[in-house]
Amino acid sequence: MTGFFSRKAKNREELLRNEARKFGEEKRFKVIGEKVLTHEAYEDLIQNLNEENEFVKGITNECGEEKDKTARCYLFRDETRNDEALAINAEGYDYARYAALIRL
Repeated sequence: MTGFFSRKAKNREELLRNEARKFGEEKRFKVIGEKVLTHEAYEDLIQNLNEENEFVKGITNECGEEKDKTARCYLFRDETRNDEALAINAEGYDYARYAALIRL
């Protein structure tokens, strides 16, 4: 899979703006885990990407980059939507250091 990753984006709008402007990096990634969140929890996560988050804190040490530069990401989904997901590579941080909005 590939996604357009933004570094330290604040929210969904910034992810979309960065992707449109090509401000970030299109990167190959592999999903190392997936979590379906309530609509409220998903919206809180995607609207506050650069704030500490318990969901991200729980997966941060699993994220990172392979030798071939493939990112190891966790995929978060909204239980009420089936058209998007949020890929996060926290790289040891408790917030979404690198995030991409993935269209399904």
